[in-house]
Amino acid sequence: IERLDLFSGFSRLPERQREVLTLALVYGYTHEELATVLCVPIGTAKARMRRGVRQLRVFFHEAALSS
Repeated sequence: IERLDLFSGFSRLPERQREVLTLALVYGYTHEELATVLCVPIGTAKARMRRGVRQLRVFFHEAALSS
């Protein structure tokens, strides 16, 4: 995955999912830390992360098929 593709994928995510993935993947926050920082239940933090990862997979799969 090229850096530009990753940036493009992240930019297509809803803000809340992008925020969770950035904190987790770039800064290494745990689920518990995400929940605390974002003032949401841990289940919400996990769900946002799952949805974001799922959407990134779809985006990269579509990008691979169009190449």
